Amino acid sequence: PPRSTLFPYTTLSRSPASLFSDLGKDARDLLSKDYVAKSKVSFDTTSSRGANFVTTVTKNGDNTISASLASKHKFNDVEVKTNLGSCGLVKVDASVTDIGIEGLKAAGSVSTKQDLAANFTYKSARASFQTNFLFNLATKQPVLSGSLNVKATDAVNAGLDAEYSLGDNPELKRVVAGLEWRQSSDNAVNLTLRNNGDNTTVGTSYWQKVAFLGRDGAVAANLDYQLNKPNNAVKVAVGSNYRLDADSVLKSKVDSTGRVGLAYVHHLSADAKLTLGADLDVAALDSSKGHKFNFALNLGGRSEEHTSELQSPA
Repeated sequence: PPRSTLFPYTTLSRSPASLFSDLGKDARDLLSKDYVAKSKVSFDTTSSRGANFVTTVTKNGDNTISASLASKHKFNDVEVKTNLGSCGLVKVDASVTDIGIEGLKAAGSVSTKQDLAANFTYKSARASFQTNFLFNLATKQPVLSGSLNVKATDAVNAGLDAEYSLGDNPELKRVVAGLEWRQSSDNAVNLTLRNNGDNTTVGTSYWQKVAFLGRDGAVAANLDYQLNKPNNAVKVAVGSNYRLDADSVLKSKVDSTGRVGLAYVHHLSADAKLTLGADLDVAALDSSKGHKFNFALNLGGRSEEHTSELQSPA
């Protein structure tokens, strides 16, 4: 087995290193995923040849209705995704895996927003690297971003992410350093230092699997401290999920702005999932304003891997 780059006497597993964007993902998903922001119904179907189609109808915040159709086709090592939105937005993505080098993936996309994008991703047992190039034909402003994650040991990952604008006024728009420690697959601690030009933020998150009354669950917490903001510098969010039975999960979260999120996820069958979500303003519980209630109904499959991002104009 390969040995750690930073700790040469430590043996690494052969599983590929995570991407930098995956550091802290467990806590991030628990605090954001399944809290339905808009009511929607989606239908997922797969043809006999393996082509996947997802049709989604969404009720927007202004009470308008939008629709989208997403498809995914795979031809050997080539995967093509298309997204068609009722707002007039069309996007096509294509990716190729293992292009000459094991673990290397290339992807490109084009959309009616006049965006052209290219992406290269490489994963090995020791490290992962990802670079993105985005060019808008209207503004002619190219943006280059990249990230690197090193698996020091199976428990420790450290990485760096940056974004640089290459336009008329070149500018380093973002730099993020991250560190993640996992004692086991049941917990994770993440530390980040982020700079977005004038704003510098130190953040930490914690995620832990728990068992309560014989049922599986998890808890998570996230804290961000903005170094250059004396007022409202600290933002905190805590949340949990609890498996009620084999088909139902209850999630909750609260943050330092006074908002409470609730989500109930229930698999009606092997091919149908219902999610009920509520977003409440604790400071105005006696008022009908400031609260949101939505639902999501997914038919045709449990997987949400392929969902449309084109339900409403940007």
